[in-house]
Amino acid sequence: NLTIICTFNTRIDNIDPALLRKGRLKGIHQFKELTPEQAGNLAEFLEADIDTDKPMSIADVCNADSGLEYVAGNEIGFMNTG
Repeated sequence: NLTIICTFNTRIDNIDPALLRKGRLKGIHQFKELTPEQAGNLAEFLEADIDTDKPMSIADVCNADSGLEYVAGNEIGFMNTG
């Protein structure tokens, strides 16, 4: 009577076949990008002021107002000053 929920952040063909054998899983659900309409509906529900003119992940919509920005790779770490 034990239920375990597993999440994987990879393609299903990268998961060990032993985990996918018949009788081991009750189901698989894959979260794909939302359509622009679905992303717009979620953004409206969350009262997020974002453009939803392209497919977006749930994480992108939910964190649109986080203020985080991507940093270019050469801006992290030690700089050569010599």
